[in-house]
Amino acid sequence: MRKLRLVSKPSKSLAPEYLADLLDHSKNIMVKNGIDAEKSKKIAHDICEQMCSEWGGQNIYFAYGLRMKLSERDLKIYQEFKGDNHAELARKHKTTLQSIYRIIATVRTEEIARRQGSLDL
Repeated sequence: MRKLRLVSKPSKSLAPEYLADLLDHSKNIMVKNGIDAEKSKKIAHDICEQMCSEWGGQNIYFAYGLRMKLSERDLKIYQEFKGDNHAELARKHKTTLQSIYRIIATVRTEEIARRQGSLDL
């Protein structure tokens, strides 16, 4: 197994630290889910190798995942929407009435586009 250089001489880049974190977190999650520690270490190393191979040299930004959480919430709001319960949904999800209208319109548009697909003529 080729050794990743996860810690390097002092650098302005935090990339080596991020790779070390990726390796540690990947290994810990696998162990937590019942995968043998030694096997987890190898798989985590393989993940880091793959990431370096695929994305090496790129600047990568990891968002806090808020957009994904909002999307899940928005989909739930849309599924709970009955056509006349905007105010109820705003109270339940602790948001504004305007946000509920916007969420319903946005998710509806996305659902229609998903179902219809592209209509390239």
